[in-house]
Amino acid sequence: MRKELHVISISGGKDSAALAIYMKEKYPDREFKYLFFDTEEELQDTYDYLNKLQSILGIKVEYKFPEKSFKELLLQHNDYLPSPTERWCTRKMKLETFLNTMQEFKEYTIYNYVGIRADENREGLNRVGCNICPFASQWSDYIINKQYPNIARKFIDTIDDCMDNSDIENKKEYLELGHWKKRAGGNSIMTKNTKNYIPKKIA
Repeated sequence: MRKELHVISISGGKDSAALAIYMKEKYPDREFKYLFFDTEEELQDTYDYLNKLQSILGIKVEYKFPEKSFKELLLQHNDYLPSPTERWCTRKMKLETFLNTMQEFKEYTIYNYVGIRADENREGLNRVGCNICPFASQWSDYIINKQYPNIARKFIDTIDDCMDNSDIENKKEYLELGHWKKRAGGNSIMTKNTKNYIPKKIA
């Protein structure tokens, strides 16, 4: 009989926390492996929340890191920023990290429990995740910019770098109105570098 591995993916949000609490109470005798896929682009609140969750539940959350950082992956994608239609950040930094982690459990039957995000909010943010994300609202961007100006500036500088060789006329408006996240896969921020990278979904 194959061994079983029960994995609970922890995002740092309330849905995955609620799932962890429920599963621990519902199945007190079952051993769970709690995993957090750390992009190293998270808010400090996320790490504080994880520490609190571990303390309250008496569990150990394992931090798993992608093989390459966001900056390295951005360079690999030739300055092609993630977008709602091309979420290479999630694929490379979370999904592939999960699959790589599971490689050592090939002889197991693996059950992965995931809390689905819905109407998630925390101190004004309508979702949790990386510092600034294509799926975040302008309100979320505003809150982060006010509460964590240094973090916001760091990401904006990254977008600025990507626009250096682009044909965007009003870069200030492009940034402030969040147009960088509304584009269809990055078509409106094509540079001499990004033309070498056309996702299969778009090409």
